Amino acid sequence: MKSDGTKAPSVPSLSALRPLRSASSKGPRRGLIALLVLAIAACGLAGVSAPGVLGFAQILDLLYQVEDLMAQTMEGQRLIELYYQFSPDLAEAILPDPVLTEGGLAVVELFVPGLEALVEGRGSEVTITQAQVDAAETFLDRVSAVADPDLQQVIADERARRPLQAMVELTMDQAWVRVNGYHLEWKSPSVTEESQTMLDKTLHIHRGDLLLVEFAIRDYLGNPVHDPTAVLDVFDGSGPRAISLNPDEGPMQTGIGAYAFNLSTADLPSGPHDVFVWFNSVSGEPARLNLWVDEPLENLPVGDGGGD
Repeated sequence: MKSDGTKAPSVPSLSALRPLRSASSKGPRRGLIALLVLAIAACGLAGVSAPGVLGFAQILDLLYQVEDLMAQTMEGQRLIELYYQFSPDLAEAILPDPVLTEGGLAVVELFVPGLEALVEGRGSEVTITQAQVDAAETFLDRVSAVADPDLQQVIADERARRPLQAMVELTMDQAWVRVNGYHLEWKSPSVTEESQTMLDKTLHIHRGDLLLVEFAIRDYLGNPVHDPTAVLDVFDGSGPRAISLNPDEGPMQTGIGAYAFNLSTADLPSGPHDVFVWFNSVSGEPARLNLWVDEPLENLPVGDGGGD
């Protein structure tokens, strides 16, 4: 019984949710609707509604259209598989709490206009706001607080992989591109694809010399893209050197999707180092380059400077 004397809606069980998902599914479209679909379904089955939101059936249809869009990319397919794996855990976390299910529906209502625009090819017309992202963050915090450890870890990993705050002020089209992740291409003359992926090439440089590190960032369609989260750092045996955490000293954008960084080796000890570029990568991992800092030429014994 609510405080106003009305009867609170009963929370549907997971067994009640399964027939709805089966009936609404069309072959391979079963799977990810969105992380919040369980909250929506729970609200719909419990008779909960929110002013201004689409009807329950319309919301499900919209989210299935979003799923169809996601199924067209590798990252979207990864998220679909993730949902297959953790949907029971999501149900157990969300369904027992009417407040949480109503909160999930309220968050979805915020994103309905943008999702409609995205699937209708009008994603450039709708921009994600700070209020929308804050509401989604709050909802995920509450889900994580009642989730089991495995689901908590997944939520934390996915939020770290694609920080929601980076979506603020992006259009829905831009956000969709960002969700699919970016690729980095090394452009420095002495850097090869093998050095990025196989790590079978080490760049040698004498301490005190300046190394120009150049790279390009492209989206999943191969288009150059600006990534404000790109940060370059160097690790040695003692840990990160934190050389470019200050944005004014970090990689400089020399063109759309093109970056350059003048890496000073004056303060780097001799020996092996790893150069990392952290960015919105598809894998969530940074690009990596092996670097070996040699002693300055003037410190080398006669005959060791690479000459005759």
